[in-house]
Amino acid sequence: MLSRIADRLKKEREQQMVGRSAEITLFENTLQSPELPFLLLHLSGPDGIGKTTLLNNFKAIAEKVGARTIAIDGRNGEPTPEAFAYLLRAMMGLSREDDVLQVLGEFEGRQVLLIDSYERLEPLDAWLRDVFIPQLSTETLVVLAGTQPLSLTWRSDPGWRELTHAVALRNLNREESIQYLSSRGVPTTLHGNILEFTHGYPLALSLVADMFDQKSEAQSMSEFAPENSPHIVQVLVERFIEQTPSPAFRSALEVASLVRITNEPLLAEILEGMDGIGAPETGITAHNLFQWLRGLSFMEAGPMGLSPHEMARDAILADLRWRNGERYAELHRRAHNFYNRRLEITQGSEQQRILYDFIFLHRDSPIVRSAFQWQGGASLQATPLRTNDVESLIEMVRDHEGEQAARIATMWLEEQPEGFTVFRDKGNSNSLEPVGFLFALGLQKVTPAQAETDPAASAALEFLRQNAPLRPGEVSTHFRFWMARDTYHEVSPVQSLIMVQMVRHYLTTKGLAYTFFPVRQPERWASIFAYAEIPRLPEVDFHTDGICYGIFGHDWRQIPPTTWLGILAAKESTADVENRQRAATRMATNTTPLLVLSEDDFASAVRHALRHLHDTEALRSNPLTRSRLVQEAGGDSSTTTLARLLVETVSALQNAPKLSRCYKPLYHTFVQPAPSQERAAELLDLPFSTFRRHLTEGVAEVTRHLWQQEIREGE
Repeated sequence: MLSRIADRLKKEREQQMVGRSAEITLFENTLQSPELPFLLLHLSGPDGIGKTTLLNNFKAIAEKVGARTIAIDGRNGEPTPEAFAYLLRAMMGLSREDDVLQVLGEFEGRQVLLIDSYERLEPLDAWLRDVFIPQLSTETLVVLAGTQPLSLTWRSDPGWRELTHAVALRNLNREESIQYLSSRGVPTTLHGNILEFTHGYPLALSLVADMFDQKSEAQSMSEFAPENSPHIVQVLVERFIEQTPSPAFRSALEVASLVRITNEPLLAEILEGMDGIGAPETGITAHNLFQWLRGLSFMEAGPMGLSPHEMARDAILADLRWRNGERYAELHRRAHNFYNRRLEITQGSEQQRILYDFIFLHRDSPIVRSAFQWQGGASLQATPLRTNDVESLIEMVRDHEGEQAARIATMWLEEQPEGFTVFRDKGNSNSLEPVGFLFALGLQKVTPAQAETDPAASAALEFLRQNAPLRPGEVSTHFRFWMARDTYHEVSPVQSLIMVQMVRHYLTTKGLAYTFFPVRQPERWASIFAYAEIPRLPEVDFHTDGICYGIFGHDWRQIPPTTWLGILAAKESTADVENRQRAATRMATNTTPLLVLSEDDFASAVRHALRHLHDTEALRSNPLTRSRLVQEAGGDSSTTTLARLLVETVSALQNAPKLSRCYKPLYHTFVQPAPSQERAAELLDLPFSTFRRHLTEGVAEVTRHLWQQEIREGE
């Protein structure tokens, strides 16, 4: 009897499965109980902790005992009910006409539904909890595996609280780690040093084994030690890069780390002419490189292509920029050109995705990273205005900006309805309800009477008349209203999609001459707009409902969109060199005496600066403005530099091991502050005591990091 590849895969997975005995025993006992003691098993842990491996083991166990088993991965589809049902039908061999929920609900035997990468299905959380899972039979065990714990809604529901069992996965212990390394053929003589710097982290162990496989001969790893590297995965990946089969494969790995998603056409175009790729004599093609990348343990496969584990991505890029900045700049330039060409030939949702990819190239800038959210927007959809949207949009404006602003929005809904783009969440049970909107006011169409009603239009038209008159055929846009229903201007998936829509407007609007962008508290936005080459225009500021809105604007006749995109790309690839040059110039010409602070005084100044991050006058008197830290960093002013350093340091925590939990409390308290800390805790779905603990820990880490920079040169 012929065996299937699936059988061979299953055998290999079972042979390499080590540890997790408690979780496996729990699953086996639960599955074999006459009545399931709980109906939902939730596994949580960071990427690389072994959730997928454990789910594969669960699947094999369930199949052995005769339970019907369905396994899906949240990465393989959009987080919508329709896409979720499609995945289930495909895995169950059902036709499009079959009602998958009915088939599952009417099944009389024991069945197991395994859902991996549950964090990718966050928009479906409420629907799965309240609609889908309750209709399954009580003989069904649902297993969810994701990077985050279950939301508070699950845990606070009296029913689900009793029917749910949650497990937080930890690193492997010493015995399990040794067992894994032995199963991968790593010599026993190397185990001691490996365990010292991996601490049983499954991804790290896997990377070590992969690295050993790539070596032509066994080499001592005695140089690897925790004290020699603050970031274990960085050490592992840097060493792995050195052992790639050839420079071509190394280049492919660097490209995959640089871009958001990698596929064969992207590899072929970006790497054309480099390292013999595509040359007949080498036999190395984009297909070869892609297949090799696909087999790496830290690569994740999604619907659009491959992406590396975030820790691996960061380590590879850090190594490249340190080792060969010119090569980094060249790959960055080629990626920029690739996306530029794609933007010219794509439309609609495809163009939107390419814009996300383009913006992702700039994620290494802390300024960009702090103003953009890469994940969570897959289910959002940009649509034209519908008649039944009007009341929702007016109410949204009234809630966030006041009664006068709502009256102005009502006027523009009547006069320029074509300027409204409405955002909807396809993963929401009420997907027709707006979750945000953007209004692009065409200033060239505004009448004098309308301008008298809207102070924003009046100020912008006067600015154009005096400084940048429109020529025949030219248009000017004022992004008069833009907001997310629940989070207004705060960084969120909706806010990030709004930014992408604005860039699309720049690229696709015929005759675009000038754009205006309004924000509250413009000092909070100064860094991101300075980075984007969009200057502050205080003469265009306006007031409604007692609120002042600051304006940033850009003349697209002076710097066209394609040139602008090129400037942004050049900024990213040359940022490190420019920063060093600015620091050297600053030190050579600075005449301001440095202020030497004690560690306690320095910490007190950091806390003061965080509390007054958006108060220029308060920052001006902060002693840190005269510190070595700020004076050497350079910038237009010491207050702006201090604010930038604080934002960059806070932003860096979101990717820091064991400290990422501190990022959002810091962000919602200081960078984009919520009305109160209690409200910030609610936004993050955290108990207030936990929020305060993470905030205190975050302030201490920011202080420690800045203090190390302050004293480094004097050591």
